[in-house]
Amino acid sequence: MKIKGVDLAVYAFFFCAGLAVAWAATGRAAPAETVKPAWDETVVPLVGIDHIPFAVRDLEGAAATYRQLGFAIKPGRFHADGIRNQHVKFPDGAGLELITVGAPTDELAKHYFEWAAKTEGPAYVGFRTANLQAVLEKLGKLGVSSASTDGTTELRDPTFNWMFVFEGNNRSPTDRPEHFAHSNTAYATAGIWVAPDDPERVVQLFKAPGAHVRQVQTEGSTRLLLPPGDTHGVWIEFRQM
Repeated sequence: MKIKGVDLAVYAFFFCAGLAVAWAATGRAAPAETVKPAWDETVVPLVGIDHIPFAVRDLEGAAATYRQLGFAIKPGRFHADGIRNQHVKFPDGAGLELITVGAPTDELAKHYFEWAAKTEGPAYVGFRTANLQAVLEKLGKLGVSSASTDGTTELRDPTFNWMFVFEGNNRSPTDRPEHFAHSNTAYATAGIWVAPDDPERVVQLFKAPGAHVRQVQTEGSTRLLLPPGDTHGVWIEFRQM
């Protein structure tokens, strides 16, 4: 898929306990135990993955699809610019934002409207930070320009204009425990896969705020891969950790 001149393939990895995602498909109960993430939870990164907004033509149909995949859906709302949304959320604020647009009245809504008309799928990837100024200073040293609107900073370089970063996280006062009670036992977004035209520049971008780049071996894990045709435009891989 093409996003503003950049090839972007987003794979949303959801950590699940045991083999619960297969059980969710067959209606079996998920196991009670949880699996700890394979990272050091005591280390707080400068930048982390937050939510992935992606455009769909049929919001209710997309929400129904994700319910069938074992996700709880948090209802969204109508926005003045024509956007309607619903959410797959995790306790840290991350997740997926399903978006559709009726009659767009601003540039953001217009972008989602045109993207959904062309192809369903992710329009951006949102990243969060506890220190936005520090991130911008590091990116500035790479010559990456940015612009901030309503607390969200977009990167102006064409190589990176599929991403945005903001300070804080996407938690909401309206989040409830039932919004995180996914029957497939998913509890976090573990990563994304990006296929840019200039991968070296993307690696440099993430190294700037302190990311560690490494190769990941997936042999031996239990995996279930769902193609975009089944998920309204995004590859989803479930792993038994």
